[in-house]
Amino acid sequence: MELDLDWRTVQSEVWPEVSYELRPLRVWAFRDLMAFWEKHGAQTENENAIIRMSPVESFRLMELAERILPDHVRVLNGVSVKTAGELATPEIAQLCQESALIPLAGEMVAKLVSISQVEGEPEKK
Repeated sequence: MELDLDWRTVQSEVWPEVSYELRPLRVWAFRDLMAFWEKHGAQTENENAIIRMSPVESFRLMELAERILPDHVRVLNGVSVKTAGELATPEIAQLCQESALIPLAGEMVAKLVSISQVEGEPEKK
């Protein structure tokens, strides 16, 4: 059995012009996300990596995502934000600090969970 723990490029489904690289979650991040979902009852839908939760829960998730994303997401392309008159690509942690970027951060979290779960049984030789 071969497990791919390497970085991979993902095209955003929320904003198709945006792409980013991510890697499967490390144990601490996976554990913290599973604890969040168990407590708040949030679920992902299908393989589309859409998270359904209340606005209050989504803000709590962003607090957790602010810790997780910088270690698991990099190379953000196709999105710029203008602050103080300057246009720049947002830092990964900034995705969780600006409400306009929450849909993209939520998608990233769902995709991270999706690629971090091993499907099926390992092959026996």
